[in-house]
Amino acid sequence: MNIKLLVLDLDGTLLNGRKEISDRNRDVLLKAQETIGLRIAIGSEHEVADAERAVECLHLKPHHGFVIANNGQKICDYQNEHLITGPTISREALSICASYALKEGIECHGTLNGASYLPEECTGQYGFISTQGLPAERLDQIVFMPAGSRRDVRMEQESLRAHLGVLADCFLVSPHTIDVAARGVNKASAVGQICRIMGIAKEEVLVMGDGENDLACAQCYPFAAMANAMEEVISEADRVTLSNDEDGVACEVERTILQWQ
Repeated sequence: MNIKLLVLDLDGTLLNGRKEISDRNRDVLLKAQETIGLRIAIGSEHEVADAERAVECLHLKPHHGFVIANNGQKICDYQNEHLITGPTISREALSICASYALKEGIECHGTLNGASYLPEECTGQYGFISTQGLPAERLDQIVFMPAGSRRDVRMEQESLRAHLGVLADCFLVSPHTIDVAARGVNKASAVGQICRIMGIAKEEVLVMGDGENDLACAQCYPFAAMANAMEEVISEADRVTLSNDEDGVACEVERTILQWQ
């Protein structure tokens, strides 16, 4: 079956170690859009605006691409000019995250529509507050940046997950970054929404990524892991391509979608 939608993680996948889209990745992706009508979705743990450089470089707007932001909490559909927004993190989960960050001394911040919020404690009540002093009733996502070894960070993630229970999900998106999202919000659910918008089957999708926030996609859709991906992501992948510093995206698109040998 032909691939009609390519979903690309940003950091560690489409972007190389210098946070750039290589010339080869750009040229191959532009060719795939122009010659076979491939549609591309950028899937990131960041806000929509943070993917703007990639959107412009790959001409996603005229080619009716998508941006999946905040690990699936937002979808920007450039064909219909829609911004689809999913569930936000509840006030109860915010309190748990703020308390955990302050008591454990972990650097942490939250975002809502691009604005930043920091954890605070006031007379025994925990929450997040903006730089303008406004308390958050909800947030799009929360980011923890614990120090220490990979094992230490993984232990922090498991501890945070236990504190949150069913209130929210948390992902290890890089060796020292843990993202918290509303329960059930992930890239896989966002890809499913895009498939419904396009009217395509999951077999017509190829997802590429490297972090734990890509794991749900690896378990639901045809998936190519980067050579630099986390071990658990590689173990769930259908195949492995080159690393993000070796134009792994271009390599996989050529052999799987464009079928250049």
